[in-house]
Amino acid sequence: MNSLSQKGITLVEVLISFAILLTTGMLLSGFLFRGPVTQMARNENYGNELSKIILLTKTMENQSDSIYQHTDINGNHWEILLSQSTDGNETCFNATAIRNKTDSTQSLYFCKYHSNLEVRNE
Repeated sequence: MNSLSQKGITLVEVLISFAILLTTGMLLSGFLFRGPVTQMARNENYGNELSKIILLTKTMENQSDSIYQHTDINGNHWEILLSQSTDGNETCFNATAIRNKTDSTQSLYFCKYHSNLEVRNE
């Protein structure tokens, strides 16, 4: 009997096709329906990223002791508190992200050290 004249599909082909369809469906549903663990991780990291952006951009502009407000795509209201403290030759900036007027305890620090060396032109 010639193998080219066979019609129909085998059980192995059906199982492989079913596995491919099932895997593709699970991957696509993962993008549409996010789990609670994914949402929690996104919110926790979001405050940290906001603090980092404000800390790195606003300290370069020498702005301090300010409150920056932001509303994310989920409607959460964020306030980022930027404060500055100076002790001797050290200046430290602190950025704290607060979500929905509840302290999220995410603080980042950035310190600059100043030297007391004088440059003289003689």
